[in-house]
Amino acid sequence: TWTIQYGNVSNWLHKPLPLETPRALTDEEAAALQKWHDTKEKLDADFAKQTTADGKKSVGGKLINHTIKQGIPVFEKAMSVEEAYDAGDYAIAVRGDPHTLGEKVPRSFLRVAMPTDAPDPEIEKGASGRRELAEWIASPDNPLTARVTVNRIWHHLFGSGIVRTPDNFGTTGELPSHPELLDYLARDFNENDWSFKSTIRKLMLTDLYQSSSIPAETASEIDPENRLFSHQNRRRLQAEALRDSMLAISGELEPFEGGRTMPAKLSIEYDYDFTDDTMRAVYLPVFRNNLDDLFEVFDFANPNLPAGKRNVSTIPGQALFLMNSEFVETRSRTAAEKLVGEMAEADDEARIYELYRRTLSREPTAEESALAYSFLREFSSKDGDETRAWTALQQAVFSSVDFRYLN
Repeated sequence: TWTIQYGNVSNWLHKPLPLETPRALTDEEAAALQKWHDTKEKLDADFAKQTTADGKKSVGGKLINHTIKQGIPVFEKAMSVEEAYDAGDYAIAVRGDPHTLGEKVPRSFLRVAMPTDAPDPEIEKGASGRRELAEWIASPDNPLTARVTVNRIWHHLFGSGIVRTPDNFGTTGELPSHPELLDYLARDFNENDWSFKSTIRKLMLTDLYQSSSIPAETASEIDPENRLFSHQNRRRLQAEALRDSMLAISGELEPFEGGRTMPAKLSIEYDYDFTDDTMRAVYLPVFRNNLDDLFEVFDFANPNLPAGKRNVSTIPGQALFLMNSEFVETRSRTAAEKLVGEMAEADDEARIYELYRRTLSREPTAEESALAYSFLREFSSKDGDETRAWTALQQAVFSSVDFRYLN
């Protein structure tokens, strides 16, 4: 039981909110709006002239269609940032109390991240300093931003960064394993106008990225943690990739999604059902208190905190989820129905080969083929339903280690 005393609770903080100032319409938008009003006035005048019931019905229908069904033109708008109405220096809140203010602190940047001989930033009077801060962050004279960025790109492509603490480039973080490489990539990133696409392409075309994750015997002895990047790291698919891969294999993935993320009639996030969603994971809503089950099981990043590196766990709950999840079962059934329908005249051996090719992008080994064939025969003899047998096999392959990990 928690007891709250009145004297220990802060009072409400009242702050006036500025009214939203509507933006000016473009010439095209103004012309469209004027055309709508002109059409409505003409229909109003025509309706007033009608003397018969049929005439009023005809013109009235056009008027209703124009004013209600079509409605006033709605123009696209997006949220953005603008200078605050009271931009300026802010006073220190003594002991964290917003009602007890101390001296004002002039706006500046993070001193510890600036060179010792760097001049003080110049911020115009009345400005918030956002633009100046953005220019400093992206300045060629500030190597930290480019280094952190390319290190995170490297981390996502190779499983670990050149600096293994992507969120900490300070004295308590790890030193870079290849500092010269980090500086080269940062400089190249800067010279290519901060192009993520260019940097990703450059790294994906390297021999290292295209190499196997199976190390040589000498490499395992000398560098067991692969800090020297003698081979590719074995990486588990992230939650989004696992989900989208199942949908792609079953043929259900919708690559493009527009419109509202939340259904119009949904009032609270706990009513949202992720099971039947076939859009890409990037378009799914992320509720802080109600994540998709697959995301929770496979280490989706905490949406309440910024994270440059996700945890990668291997726990029994992941295997149990893949074997019992309604989402995985539905994808397995759809993929099996698609396979059996497309290969109706093929034998089981050919179907097994195609199932592995679609799911794991490789041929099954002789042992895997034999196990799959035996499983199908035993399942079909007990159940009698061919599609259910192939659904179970598909779900078993979805649950395999080879599906979850990149080798």
